[in-house]
Amino acid sequence: MNTLLRLISLAGMAFSSAAASAAALTVQVSDSSGKPLADVVVTAEPDGAAALPKPLKPAEIEQRGLRFVPLVSVIQTGSRVSFPNNDKVKHHIYSFSPAKKFDQKLYSGVAAMPQVFDKAGIVVLGCNIHDRMLAYIKVVDTPFFAKTDAAGTARIELPAAGKYTLTSWHFNMAGGAVEQAVAVMAGDGATAVSVRLTMKPPLPDPDAPGAIYLHDGASGRPGRAHRRPVPGADRGRAGDRPGGDRAWHQCQCALQHRHGTGQRRKSLP
Repeated sequence: MNTLLRLISLAGMAFSSAAASAAALTVQVSDSSGKPLADVVVTAEPDGAAALPKPLKPAEIEQRGLRFVPLVSVIQTGSRVSFPNNDKVKHHIYSFSPAKKFDQKLYSGVAAMPQVFDKAGIVVLGCNIHDRMLAYIKVVDTPFFAKTDAAGTARIELPAAGKYTLTSWHFNMAGGAVEQAVAVMAGDGATAVSVRLTMKPPLPDPDAPGAIYLHDGASGRPGRAHRRPVPGADRGRAGDRPGGDRAWHQCQCALQHRHGTGQRRKSLP
């Protein structure tokens, strides 16, 4: 009985010690005008050459309502991602990004094989059938990461206090990811950090009726304007209508080129 009590006491002491050494970082991200930014990937990497743990939690990006959900994902290198299709139509998803190139032919349900992302970088996803579909995966080496919510806030749980490099990235930011040194304190309260990012002009909304967007044949330079057809209007034959599938395809090429990923969509027939 005494031995059991001693074991329980030691376990409690170990738990208390671990809790005391743990730390957290809360990040508030906004644009240059102070507006909170959602879908910002924030990562923390400890100073020093210590090996980072590899929990490798699997992730899922579903296709629902002709969209990728979520729009932005963050995973650790070596993680596996599945792509269930919950739409009533088939999808053909792919990536030409240097960090991960793959091609999942037409499928529905959960028929697509999960993909392993073993190289750090930015991966842009597309659908070769529905060109308006777009999503981003940020693959990072550190296991300490989070994504901001609608209020622009994120919390990263850390194993210990100390010096960390905080990196913030948004798919529509101007320039590369922003890094800053952070000293994380131990204790019950999290260390708070504020980050401001300079953003590019908002991307066009492909689903907005009457929305105007530009395309130029994927060179990334400003081009001719097209108006998104209003639902229910006579859209004509695919490939012949102004602002139709081919124009949207080219627009998406230019947008992906804009992110510096080197991704190109396949040509439409």
